[in-house]
Amino acid sequence: MIYDLYVISKESGICSYHKGFGTTLVNSDLVAGLLTAMFSFMKEVRGDDIKVMVSGTSRFVFNESSKSMFVALVDVNHDGNDVSRFLDGVRKLFAERYGEDGSIPTLSEDDPISREINYLMSTPAKPPDGVKVPVTLGRRLTKLVASELSTQRDALTTLFKKVTEEGKHQKIDEELQKKYRREIENLDRQIEEVQK
Repeated sequence: MIYDLYVISKESGICSYHKGFGTTLVNSDLVAGLLTAMFSFMKEVRGDDIKVMVSGTSRFVFNESSKSMFVALVDVNHDGNDVSRFLDGVRKLFAERYGEDGSIPTLSEDDPISREINYLMSTPAKPPDGVKVPVTLGRRLTKLVASELSTQRDALTTLFKKVTEEGKHQKIDEELQKKYRREIENLDRQIEEVQK
């Protein structure tokens, strides 16, 4: 399973684009800073680039252009060839839009490129120009995906309620509350899309 996609500027270390494919509670700029530091450190010390970095049950897989790093956070058991094809496709999408050596501005997750990235999740090839291909899942797979998303939403909702109940006597960070609400709404939207 692919959990997150990060597009990071090599010059500034800032996350130009982040797309979460599940519940993400970590600030993408913090992750980008860590990955940039690790990438630079390995290049300085070993003289080569990082292709994969394993961390417990997850791993970061890297792909790069001259100005950007494309990084996927995946389950440690996810097929490496599948992730490489996905990152190649993502790199090509951004190269088509900004040029192979172009700088990528900071984009929101709602940017239209997100649709094409969603398509890449289901197939390694980019759809032909102007063709919008809906991603359809079989009935059984649809139920499994909806069930998994519902489980994530329920767990996040329970955690959010617990945090807000415990925080009645102390002020809880408004940004954290907004982030929880956005993640729950995002999961609700994903469940609705899967069930269409």
